[in-house]
Amino acid sequence: MRTVEVKVSTIMTEEIIDGIKYRLDEENLTAEVIQNNEYEGDIIIPGTVVCNETTYRVTSIGECAFEGCESLTSIVIPDCVTSIGKDAFSECNSLESIVIPEGVMSIGEGVFYGCNSLTSILVREGNSVYDSRDNCNAIIEKFTNTLICGCENTTIPNSVKSIGKSAFAGYNSLESIVIPEGVTSIGKSAFYGCESLTSITIPDSVTSIGMYAFDGCNSLESIVIPEGVTSIEECTFDGCNSLESIVIPDSVTSIGQHAFDGCNSLESIIIPEGVTSIGEWAFFGCNSLTSIVIPEGVTSIGFGTFASCDSLESFVIPEGVTSIGKSAFEWCESLTSITIPEGVMSIGEGAFYGCNSLTSILVREGNSVYDSRDNCNAIIEKFTNTLICGCENTTIPNSVKSIGKSAFAGYNSLESFVIPEGVISIEERAFAGCESLTSITIPEGVISIGKSAFEWCESLTSIVIPDSVTSIGESAFKLCESLTSITFQGTIAQWGKIELSDGWNGNISTNLVHCTDGDVEI
Repeated sequence: MRTVEVKVSTIMTEEIIDGIKYRLDEENLTAEVIQNNEYEGDIIIPGTVVCNETTYRVTSIGECAFEGCESLTSIVIPDCVTSIGKDAFSECNSLESIVIPEGVMSIGEGVFYGCNSLTSILVREGNSVYDSRDNCNAIIEKFTNTLICGCENTTIPNSVKSIGKSAFAGYNSLESIVIPEGVTSIGKSAFYGCESLTSITIPDSVTSIGMYAFDGCNSLESIVIPEGVTSIEECTFDGCNSLESIVIPDSVTSIGQHAFDGCNSLESIIIPEGVTSIGEWAFFGCNSLTSIVIPEGVTSIGFGTFASCDSLESFVIPEGVTSIGKSAFEWCESLTSITIPEGVMSIGEGAFYGCNSLTSILVREGNSVYDSRDNCNAIIEKFTNTLICGCENTTIPNSVKSIGKSAFAGYNSLESFVIPEGVISIEERAFAGCESLTSITIPEGVISIGKSAFEWCESLTSIVIPDSVTSIGESAFKLCESLTSITFQGTIAQWGKIELSDGWNGNISTNLVHCTDGDVEI
């Protein structure tokens, strides 16, 4: 005979009793305090509650239970509570002290995130999982010696081995802290959003710093990363916009994506020779960075890695680099020249978008994928004869067949341009955002004008479209607000056969196309 196990679902109900909201477990007769944004003042959580003549034992405080209760001034947690959920008291800005009972066995991440008035934290003696040893004003997990929650008045004991996830996250009033020798790791988001933190001492014993560890510490001016740390993780110093200097040790081999994103006071940085990997957007928006040397071991420059580094004047791409990602140097407006090594096999769209000072572009001889034929000051893909990146000084060779995606996009200084005979397509965003472009010659033979090809060329006053054109993409001339004249070098009938995508002419100053035998309303 086969036995079939039948699972009976636990019946849960939610009730507000004496101003506190609970989730009641009718099978186990337990209660969990749950989220209610109206908690304020002094709250005492009882050990038991009664609903419909049934008594329930309060055993847990749920995730986000008191989150954002800015007028909550004090809370008493009963001894019967065994778990406190993630973010349970986050952003309770008026909460000054907390006592953790001896029965609490589990505390979630970020439990006191952003409690900026919290100055006293105590774990009752007798708790088998946590303590507040040495009157440290913190919660420490005994078995791992991990400090999981601190406050402005915390003194980290020498016995602590790890700073846990979000341990000090969101404490705007924390100005400085000393991490003692013996600590080996700083966890994810440990000091996230500590906006007043100006200095921190990291001991030589630390070998790992987690992602987001100092994200948003926008008063932090300098930091020394100890030898032994091998990786700067994702977003570690993201938004540290007062950071002027940082010492990266030789032990580091990788820099994660967004690692220094928005560090707009950082003027220089030395990347050790051992670094082989730099992530996407790693230095995005480092507006004060004037120069940077990339080690020879780096093989790729990722998506947006140095985008919006406005002050970056020079950059040497190492010989070992094989790929340059999309938008890698986008809006590096002080960059004047670039040399592409012979080993580069891949360059993403808009790699040099908006580099308005760029006047010299050179691909090294011997590159099998790209060239700068005829001293053209551009990057041309050999196999397709597509010009993928140009600049103000570019002269397009007659051998070019296509103007690639975003090839001249964002070049505000470009005023006029002649596309030579032989080009058959102008691809997406090829001249988008060329705000000073007043005239451009499109030759006979061009078949297609791509999506947004001339979008936002707000100084362009007239355009002549050859009768060879068979398609014009969406938003091709959108927001060309000065465009008052469009001439088509063919008949009205020929114009009618062109595949015109929706919005190709959005927000321009004319509603007519002049054909050889009359005008067409658009």
